[in-house]
Amino acid sequence: MSEFEDEDESRLCGKVRRGSLCTPNKFFFVWLGTWLFDWAWMLAVFPVLNWWFNQQEFTDPWGFVQIWILVWGLTVFLIARDEACMLFLGDLVSEGKTDDGVERSLYSWTMGPVKLTTWFTIVVFLLGPSSPIPLTRGLLDWHYDVMSLEGAAWMWFQWLVFYSWKDFFAFNIVHRMTHENYFGMYEHHKEHHQGKKNLNVFNAMTIGFIDNCFESGAIALMNVPIMWLLGWQLKMHMGSMVLTAVADVQVHSTNPYTVCWYNPFMDWIFLGTVQHNLHHAKGMGHYTVCPWHHIVPSWRSADIDDYNRIMYTDWVF
Repeated sequence: MSEFEDEDESRLCGKVRRGSLCTPNKFFFVWLGTWLFDWAWMLAVFPVLNWWFNQQEFTDPWGFVQIWILVWGLTVFLIARDEACMLFLGDLVSEGKTDDGVERSLYSWTMGPVKLTTWFTIVVFLLGPSSPIPLTRGLLDWHYDVMSLEGAAWMWFQWLVFYSWKDFFAFNIVHRMTHENYFGMYEHHKEHHQGKKNLNVFNAMTIGFIDNCFESGAIALMNVPIMWLLGWQLKMHMGSMVLTAVADVQVHSTNPYTVCWYNPFMDWIFLGTVQHNLHHAKGMGHYTVCPWHHIVPSWRSADIDDYNRIMYTDWVF
């Protein structure tokens, strides 16, 4: 029996699983409300981004300060969204997440988002059209319209190709090597793992520059070989980058119904929050962000059972 199982047995013995007294209808309405909200805010954000990156009169949309403000706003919103989930879902959420031992002080509210925003902005700026580095300039761009159904579908399809490669290379290989401490790599990653069973978006904001670069920020650079092999233009749409950033944050959510992939089929099958919460709770395994193995129903069910056992909850999927 592992250490966290011992803790569960001693601390939670005799307690009722959180959410176990809820009716199936309650879970359905939580799922429906979560999906409606997540789709609504994303669909509201994209017209704003489309206008921002297509205008030149107001300011340089790719300037460092301008990108920093956009990333900071999205980061704070995603933290606030998850804090609201903990508040409104109450006993459905694991007790360790609502009482996670992380102080919600002005300092912690400021430093987490500021550090993450800064690391992410550095990489995006250096890959964008305003980059001072000619070799990487323009790898990120807003080079086609996403306000049409065809444009949005193409952006999402390109994101899926890019994200799948990132998940295989950066997470299944590099991330795994980090946890197995090849070349002392875990030293650069352990800060992010202060969130364990108590994982939520707030305490997942601790991440170093190297981690951020390899796991999310440099996806456009990682995808150059893929774009070249497919004969695509060597540019990643910034909208695909937004989908990448959102997915990488949302998988840390306390709400396992959280939308991660913005495709109803994928979000129904591949439970990203379940996968990544298990990764943090166990500290090993579940290395990819998207749980591709959930395509096998029995493996998906095993992860759900594992999640409910470790979190001492009774979520229904």
